[in-house]
Amino acid sequence: MTVRPRTCAEPARTFTMSQERDGAILRIALTGDLDLCVAEAVVVFAAKSAVVPGVRALELDLRAVSFLDAAGVRALLGVQAAVGRRRIACRITGAHGIVARVLRISGVQAAPPGCPPAQRPPAPRPSRRARRHALKPRR
Repeated sequence: MTVRPRTCAEPARTFTMSQERDGAILRIALTGDLDLCVAEAVVVFAAKSAVVPGVRALELDLRAVSFLDAAGVRALLGVQAAVGRRRIACRITGAHGIVARVLRISGVQAAPPGCPPAQRPPAPRPSRRARRHALKPRR
């Protein structure tokens, strides 16, 4: 079986972006594959949508996203940076399946864009024996 990778010039599954405003919260729903072919468009769409006066928070709804790659993760971080410059909070919702797994592995789900990263517990102190062997010069 031969698999030919899809290029951005080829027709892709339908990818749509829609927005809905609920008071000071702007929800952007994404549908389809969030990959290299649409990543830049997502950042531009979200940045332009967040310019509306009175928006205090942006919510990215990934409920209908079926695929997410590194370019998609980079796009989500780009959205966070774009709206963060306007002091707008950003949150990811609805991620499931492989999309949630990619977000968790990349660290984006643990600290959703716009939220401060979780504090890591301090690394355990090595045992006395491990410290002694680490400092011992080799001969």
